[in-house]
Amino acid sequence: MVLLNVGLPGIPGELVLDCLHVSDPDVPIIMMTGNRSPDLEREVRARGAYDFVTKPFKLDWLMLRVKAALAFRHCRRFLQGSSPCRAQRASSAPGLRR
Repeated sequence: MVLLNVGLPGIPGELVLDCLHVSDPDVPIIMMTGNRSPDLEREVRARGAYDFVTKPFKLDWLMLRVKAALAFRHCRRFLQGSSPCRAQRASSAPGLRR
């Protein structure tokens, strides 16, 4: 889980997003900015960001977004068969033991 600010000193947050997404496309990345822009939101989502939030925000609200991102990643891993839960459940299910 990565919370990444769009406006970073010396490097655009979008470039960091690209690097993170290439190194691990499964990690959920939430981009943050103080300037709401629908065009920027579309751009960072197209580049692999899970979510886009505008500052200021309430911590409770951000925690809901983080939990949603982690739940989405867990579900995606489960459906792709790479979740530890799925492997454990399959190995303990009757008739599926080797």
